[in-house]
Amino acid sequence: MLKNNGFYLREVAGMSWLIMRGDYPACQDDSNADELKNGEYVRPVRLNSTGAYIWKQLDEKKEKEEIACNMVKDFGISYNQALTDVDVFLNGLISNNIMRS
Repeated sequence: MLKNNGFYLREVAGMSWLIMRGDYPACQDDSNADELKNGEYVRPVRLNSTGAYIWKQLDEKKEKEEIACNMVKDFGISYNQALTDVDVFLNGLISNNIMRS
């Protein structure tokens, strides 16, 4: 099971963003006005609708196979395509230190 590295989904004006939990360094200039994590600034990550769909199911502690089955039902795609989409999304989360195994 993957673990969230402190991010949550925030939907603003029809767009979905992954935002890091914690204090926002409001007194920084625009070039550094990102959230702080382990001494590094982390910019919010914009998700498309599929990414937000998958994230919400991850928040519900669903495994990738169950998420893929739900995508088959909700989007009318093949199971193999859904599983590939979930794997690509999860690998992106891991490579960007948003989630860890």
